[in-house]
Amino acid sequence: RVEWADIPLAVEDIARIEVIRGPNSAAYGANSYLGTINIMTKHPQSEKGVTVKVTGGMRDVKNTYVNIAESIGTTEVRWTLGSKQKSGFDVLADGETENRDGIEATYSTLSTYTPITSHLNMEWQAGYKTGVNEQRALETSDVIYLSEEDIEAEDIYLWTKLNYEHSDKQFSHVQVYSQHFDRIIEWRACFASAPNYCGDVNKNLTEMKSEIEFQHTSLWNDTLKTVAGLRVRLDQFESETYNDGYSENLNKSGFINAEYKLFDSIILNAGGMYEKDSLNGEYFSPRLASNFQLSNTDVIRLIYSEGTRAPDLFEQNGRLEFTFRNFTIDGVPAEDFIYPVGTAETDLDYEKVVSKEISYFGLYPSINSQLDLKLFYDDLSGLISEALNHQVPLTNRNKLRQQGIEGQFKVKLSEQDDVVLSFSYVDTEDDFFVNMNTADDVAATGLLDAADIGVTLSKGAQRETSLSADRSGSLSWIHSFNTNTVLGTAYYHVENWNPYADAEYNGTGDVSGYTFSRLDMNIRHKIPLTGDLALTLQAAMQYRFDDDPLGRSRNNYVDDHFLYGSAQVNF
Repeated sequence: RVEWADIPLAVEDIARIEVIRGPNSAAYGANSYLGTINIMTKHPQSEKGVTVKVTGGMRDVKNTYVNIAESIGTTEVRWTLGSKQKSGFDVLADGETENRDGIEATYSTLSTYTPITSHLNMEWQAGYKTGVNEQRALETSDVIYLSEEDIEAEDIYLWTKLNYEHSDKQFSHVQVYSQHFDRIIEWRACFASAPNYCGDVNKNLTEMKSEIEFQHTSLWNDTLKTVAGLRVRLDQFESETYNDGYSENLNKSGFINAEYKLFDSIILNAGGMYEKDSLNGEYFSPRLASNFQLSNTDVIRLIYSEGTRAPDLFEQNGRLEFTFRNFTIDGVPAEDFIYPVGTAETDLDYEKVVSKEISYFGLYPSINSQLDLKLFYDDLSGLISEALNHQVPLTNRNKLRQQGIEGQFKVKLSEQDDVVLSFSYVDTEDDFFVNMNTADDVAATGLLDAADIGVTLSKGAQRETSLSADRSGSLSWIHSFNTNTVLGTAYYHVENWNPYADAEYNGTGDVSGYTFSRLDMNIRHKIPLTGDLALTLQAAMQYRFDDDPLGRSRNNYVDDHFLYGSAQVNF
């Protein structure tokens, strides 16, 4: 998973973000399932100087950012120190109960680039983050919470990459990555059925990931290029609450991707990744693509790809049990004990997706614009969708089919004005048990024992259908008054988002989705001072036109507007 709130990264350090639709296991491996988000940070060579920035506004937003980018000998260094704070959503679905999901964090990152010879260079990155993520006590009829179960998070990562240029057509790199995540989640609770029985409980967790990769790129001639490599990754975690204390998984993979220019107007791509996973077995993910250049300005792309999502350590070997420490009965100390919740009882397989896509990209110089359109069809199978407490057995029984269209139109109206229109439509169908109203409907499938049917109908499954809105789009406009003053505006609209958010998991209930409609405005003005000294002021506003929660019923803001601003000094 990706815990976005805990990434030790400042927005100011991001160079660009690539969002790649569809499975891409052939390049990125398992879990590059329906898409890949690739965040690329600024290179240490990209900027020089010192930047200090403070940001504040509504919802308790208080951010600080300090960056130093300098040269030390032949090494380029980029160092960032920052902090962030926000209160999160205001209230739950009842409009009154506080939604405790604020965050406070301090983080630091360091990146370096060192040329060793004319053919060899080395890169380093390191990051550290510590902070607290507020959390509401889980709603349950079994336990009474006497304190909040907030998350104390501490994250460390280290990455290094050695690049070697054998010739002007042969390149290699070796990279090593390691991360260590600590989560401290401790609280005191009593049994609802016996409120005089109380103890200290935790979901403390230490996660570790280590990875080494070798990759070689070859430009064989004007028509053939290849990229191939090997990767080994070890995932581990330790916890007294999960999996009897320790779990690990070793993943080995090999990949190759080739590009062949059949004609000047036709380029073919083929690739695949073979993975051998100690937890989940073996799998091969292929990808085939072709580009047909109809003219100097028009290209048609055809893509066929397969991808997987591997069951994680808790899904496959999961065991959940709470150790009650400092246990008391009527306030009198008693012996600690273990309270079992659930244990994995099935041997799960990969979740699989087969994707087909046809797209068009066109340039229209006469009107300074470009158009990118994609038609896609995705067939998802083996979905693991039950609640992850192992009280209901996990299965690979669910399927989902989605098809749709997405596009983006960009136009440069003038030297000062850029406009971008994006849109998406997704149609989905699934065969989840939540579509069934009675135990007879479930029994007819023959996939569940009679003893499990009632539990399945009452607790059901997470609807992957709900993760994408049917219709969404945005319209943005950037206007440059001059080189120092820029105005940006954007309007976002989403319909039928998470249609099963408030539905009962027994086939009944309101399944209409939420609407999201928001206008953003942002103005930035740079004031050159003396020498290299400059002051940049920025003000921003977000305004919601709808009254719906943000995706889920518990995510609500009291105010329909959000204001914040920042001041930045460069020298």
